[in-house]
Amino acid sequence: MEGIKQQLQQKIHESFERLCVLQDLRQQILTDLQNKNITLDIDVEQYNINCESNGISYKPDPTRRPKEYANLYSRYFAFDADFRFKSIRCVKPKAER
Repeated sequence: MEGIKQQLQQKIHESFERLCVLQDLRQQILTDLQNKNITLDIDVEQYNINCESNGISYKPDPTRRPKEYANLYSRYFAFDADFRFKSIRCVKPKAER
């Protein structure tokens, strides 16, 4: 009786694990499908744009900078300042000698 109970418990555990895996797969597929629908909507919007569409300007905006651009330069300037500060600290002891 105890052996049958263990086997049944093992089958229940395996079934539960399979159910969890299937639920994760379902969520991934739904997310992928939602992303594809969003992409399709964007593609249709882009396809419908022409020269007479509202909001199109051929003039560049000189003040426009992407956020990634600003973050990249902020990191570069921080790294450069740190490098220069360290190089100045290394030069000072040599000058004092």
